[in-house]
Amino acid sequence: MVVGWRLIDEEGVPKLQCFWKLRNFECGFELINRIYKVAEPAGHFPNLHLEQPNQVRAELWTASIGALSINDFIVAAKIDEIRTSDLVPRKRFWA
Repeated sequence: MVVGWRLIDEEGVPKLQCFWKLRNFECGFELINRIYKVAEPAGHFPNLHLEQPNQVRAELWTASIGALSINDFIVAAKIDEIRTSDLVPRKRFWA
């Protein structure tokens, strides 16, 4: 399993799913673009959802076999390497 991803069952189809909470809509859109740039060269196209104004959900599975393949885990690991520190909410520090 890839850290940060969870295994779900959607109508009998196992999928990997991950959520990101971001600063705003623009950051969500930017994360989706970054995920696409990682997934497209691998020939893998995760379902990407921009939910609410500041949350992205990604789901990976191999539709041609109706299950998970090793490629799903490889792409999930590559997605995890995407820099997101500039997209997530800034932490507030109180004196």
